[in-house]
Amino acid sequence: MEKMYEFVLASTNEEESKSLSLLISKIGKMADQINVGQRVFSYPIKKNTSGYYSHLLVSASIENFDKIKKELDFHNECLRYLAYSSKRSDLKPEKERVSRPIKENEVIPTTIPVEETVKKVKTIKKAFKKVEKIEEKVKINELDEKLKKLLEE
Repeated sequence: MEKMYEFVLASTNEEESKSLSLLISKIGKMADQINVGQRVFSYPIKKNTSGYYSHLLVSASIENFDKIKKELDFHNECLRYLAYSSKRSDLKPEKERVSRPIKENEVIPTTIPVEETVKKVKTIKKAFKKVEKIEEKVKINELDEKLKKLLEE
């Protein structure tokens, strides 16, 4: 029994995305495909800071679905993929998707280096320790005042 499955693929470039979609179409029946375009990742994936996304609608049996997933795991061109069963009959969006291509001289944001985050955490811990000491001093002062009041009575 064949079911509809959706695949969202992230590959390193457009050519590799096309080769992956050809690979999937050999195993299952390709119903529709949307090339979303190149996007910047929020964190590096396999040392890549950006990737090319494709959204595929495939009709396949459960065995073929497992074969497709194994093939995608095997190929290094596929950085990440998401596969799930679908009840949709088409992938045509109501509004056209606009993808912004990466310019040649564009600076791609990367994650903060570990050294900087460690420094920030240490400064935050120091600040908390100072606040705790101040709170202790305030508590001791309040206790001293209460003691004086009690002793005066």
